[in-house]
Amino acid sequence: MSENLLNLVNTIRERKNKDKDKSYTSSLLSGGLSKCIDKMEEEFGELKEALNDKSNEVHEAADTNLSSISHTRSSQH
Repeated sequence: MSENLLNLVNTIRERKNKDKDKSYTSSLLSGGLSKCIDKMEEEFGELKEALNDKSNEVHEAADTNLSSISHTRSSQH
């Protein structure tokens, strides 16, 4: 895994343990699998729209990947 992705995973893991009222990441991850899936579906919908509109594709792709990484990598360890 690249250094940037490792840094991202470490940041997500750190935020997972923060106060849910002060960290969106902590709030999302504490909501369990269902909340994470809802977020991934939302981001995927935005990516589909961006690809169809040929607008903002890179940003939406990054958001989709971040949502996936947030759940899958933070749940390990």
